[in-house]
Amino acid sequence: MSRPHGKWSDPGVPHKGWYCVDYKDLGSLSGTCEMCKTQSIRYVHYMRHDNYTQGDLGVGCVCAENMSEDYFGPKERERSMKNRVVKRGKWLSQNWKVSTNGNEMIADSGFRITIFNKYAHWNAHLLCPPRNI
Repeated sequence: MSRPHGKWSDPGVPHKGWYCVDYKDLGSLSGTCEMCKTQSIRYVHYMRHDNYTQGDLGVGCVCAENMSEDYFGPKERERSMKNRVVKRGKWLSQNWKVSTNGNEMIADSGFRITIFNKYAHWNAHLLCPPRNI
């Protein structure tokens, strides 16, 4: 069995009972897990513990799973972030249409976006779906 690294070996840091308060995609493998101090990470899970007063810790998926004892949530958050990256990458290559006024437009996720040039400046118009009240 390997020896714990980083805050895992610190007896003053709780190992269980953490919960996720936020998460972020760094865009590249540019972060380091603040719990184990060894894992390079792209997707950061910000974990909080009521008995840890030194602030939230930005950690990787495996440490987030172990800290929260939730072996589904961190994987689901990462899957969501990865899907968002893929969807954004494909957005511009979607099937744009030309409006009756000759402007480029696209409908996606219930929104309609129209791009047009007015007075030598590019503008956009966003039409949102109606909200159920």
